Amino acid sequence: MALENQFLSAFKELLDTETELFKDSERRELEGLITSFRNDTKKLADEITRWSASHSDINNALRALMARKPSDERPAGAAFPTAKTKAEYEKNLTEELLNASRQSSPPENPEPNTPADE
Repeated sequence: MALENQFLSAFKELLDTETELFKDSERRELEGLITSFRNDTKKLADEITRWSASHSDINNALRALMARKPSDERPAGAAFPTAKTKAEYEKNLTEELLNASRQSSPPENPEPNTPADE
């Protein structure tokens, strides 16, 4: 697995498991990045790396997560990916990132924000 795919996979895991780290404004920024670079995982990984460097809590959590992950997730004996399967994997990964970013948002409160009667 290419380094950028490992990085993006770890970032998706962070979005899935550490939702409290991401503010609404940060999620919107991420959605913009993912949408802008959805067809180029290398550039997307570079941009998310730059973005996370300016968000120390997220960057620290991401570094810790990546330190715990093995460097190559391909099991022994697994086939090397073809160009077609690699492209499909990268497309799916960016879609999963976008979905994870959206799903990490806290649920909207359907109740109106009106003061209670006293």
